[in-house]
Amino acid sequence: MYTIRLLQLSGSSFTEFELPPAASIREVLQRARASLGCDPKIRLQLLSADRQLQRQEILSSLGLPGPPFQVDLQLLQQPRLVERIGRHTSEYQRGDIGICGQRVAGKTSFFNQYVHRRFHADDTYWWHTYPELGVVNLRVEKEDSMVPVRLHLWDMHARWQCEWNSEVHRDMFRKHAIIFVVDLEYNVNLLEIKGLLNGPASETGSAERVLVGNKADAAAPGNTEEAEAFATANGLTYFEASAKDHESVDAVLRHILLSVMDKLELNLTCVGPPPRLDRIYRIEESQLSGHATVEQALNMLQSLDYLEDVEESLCWESLFAPSLGALDDFLCKQAEARQLEQWGLRFLIPSPSSLASTSLSPRFVRVPANPRTEDLRDAVAAGQARLAAAHLLALCVDDPLDLQALSFFVKDGLGELKCRTRAPPVRVVAAFAMATLRALPPRLRAHVGAEALLPCLKEEVGWEAACSEDKAELLLNLDNTTRKL
Repeated sequence: MYTIRLLQLSGSSFTEFELPPAASIREVLQRARASLGCDPKIRLQLLSADRQLQRQEILSSLGLPGPPFQVDLQLLQQPRLVERIGRHTSEYQRGDIGICGQRVAGKTSFFNQYVHRRFHADDTYWWHTYPELGVVNLRVEKEDSMVPVRLHLWDMHARWQCEWNSEVHRDMFRKHAIIFVVDLEYNVNLLEIKGLLNGPASETGSAERVLVGNKADAAAPGNTEEAEAFATANGLTYFEASAKDHESVDAVLRHILLSVMDKLELNLTCVGPPPRLDRIYRIEESQLSGHATVEQALNMLQSLDYLEDVEESLCWESLFAPSLGALDDFLCKQAEARQLEQWGLRFLIPSPSSLASTSLSPRFVRVPANPRTEDLRDAVAAGQARLAAAHLLALCVDDPLDLQALSFFVKDGLGELKCRTRAPPVRVVAAFAMATLRALPPRLRAHVGAEALLPCLKEEVGWEAACSEDKAELLLNLDNTTRKL
């Protein structure tokens, strides 16, 4: 047996234990972590003769004399890495974390500081009615590798927290982690947090739970002790932070991400190709070749409905000489300037499915210039399939990799739509789904429908082995239709 002695950089001993020659460096690190009681969020590394040892190496491969022999190794302790990156180009692990808690405690400010790196004093959106989603691309250290993570951070506004039995509340406890926020500046209202913890949805949830005392820069006497005692009594990890000063915001998310990654079994998602779009155009002010002025053209374009074909609706050829090509030339030339946001005009050209289907008309369609997830949800709740399709398409163009997250807002709107109609819910959902699919440009129906629409519809209708033949037939037809389009 080898006697393994772990040394600090100063040369003093940390600990020692015995292992056989066939033991790996991974086993040495495991014994070291157990002996020293190291925080799992700390990375341990071993050095031998100033060389970093790899976890898969075997003690007998280090050129050591045969046992019994004392092996001196230097032990380094460093924080595990969580770093931001631009966009994922290959596979990634999705992580969902919800933020909720006391009213006017700075939940939205905390959210904005981490996602957008900004703070505004008027970020008190407690009257908002819908959760807000922020996406951050990261790399998180897990064992021997850096795992690409796509973090979905949800800001659960205070109004949702009054509805303990709401679908949003139940969905919150299905996330990987929850951050409960309390206000340290004024009154610490722990009854709201207690209500969230005692809600029916929390009984089956297995999410990592953290209590954050926000506004630590202006904490009132006694509030810190009260919040910390509550966290201890309810098994919550406690942090203090200041969203205003960006103090400990990253530390809270780093702690949660590392804890989640340690428990999570990796299920990587492949980065698929985005919807094939040739160009996205914004109309800018310039001069048209022909008989119409720029103002006339823009006013006419503003009269379009979303997803309406420009040339068929406006008779462009008769108004703007010499031909349909004038529209293409106009949009292409003006796209470079990127001005006139006040007109609220935005157009795209879906790529043709084949060269044979390409015509002289580029088939421009209008989409919302500044799409919001709240508008998507409202359109679904109102049963406006065409408007919902337009917002869904515009949102997926802005972030092609986020289609699955958009299904959350479609599902939320469908829940309200079913409550507002007298028809059987399964018929309402299926009819709305087909109407939305038909409103999408044909080239994009399969991608957008299958990724953002079909999964949430299956959940809404109740896709189970024991579901009725009626439900099964409807969903099967919808699935087949989406695949064929």
